[in-house]
Amino acid sequence: MARSAERIGLKVHATALPNAGSWVLNAGLKPGFLLQERAKLRGPLLYVDVDAVFHRNPWPELRGLDCDIAVYYEADGSLVSATILINDTPEAAHLLELWRQGCLASPDMWDQLVLQQIIAEDAGSTRPQFRVIRLPVSFCWIFDRVENEPVSEVFIEQLQASREATKRKRWFGRIGKRLQRRRDRVDEIERILNAAR
Repeated sequence: MARSAERIGLKVHATALPNAGSWVLNAGLKPGFLLQERAKLRGPLLYVDVDAVFHRNPWPELRGLDCDIAVYYEADGSLVSATILINDTPEAAHLLELWRQGCLASPDMWDQLVLQQIIAEDAGSTRPQFRVIRLPVSFCWIFDRVENEPVSEVFIEQLQASREATKRKRWFGRIGKRLQRRRDRVDEIERILNAAR
């Protein structure tokens, strides 16, 4: 992620967090971390999972979005928390706090489901607090997802590290097709980034 960002002139701040014990618990650390960063830094923040690759500078498209947060939703309505624009508003900070509390209250629930519920409940209320914009798939492109809507350019590609973390044991040490596609794509991206040095 960092190398792909540097290649196109973007400055990134990557932070390693201690392992909480499982994929879901690790993902549940995200809102607390983002709340801390939001309190420290001014201006819009773009959170991107570390298993992502930047292909183009997203800021010209994102900078003018008038919202508290912008996030990608799949066609079936599922929120994906791999790419999130967080603007510098009190409402954005409040939403992050609700998300943090929700993850702490339901540690076995995936962080993006918690956020999706909070946003849906707010949107369904008589006086919604949060301005949420749905990002196009070009900001959360999953490299082998056949359901991806067509795009003319991809800004951020997600490489699905969760496939490694959640892989099942198979006979004779074989790996599944989805995991093999991920490994092949990671190898391809690394060749491209190494050739650009």
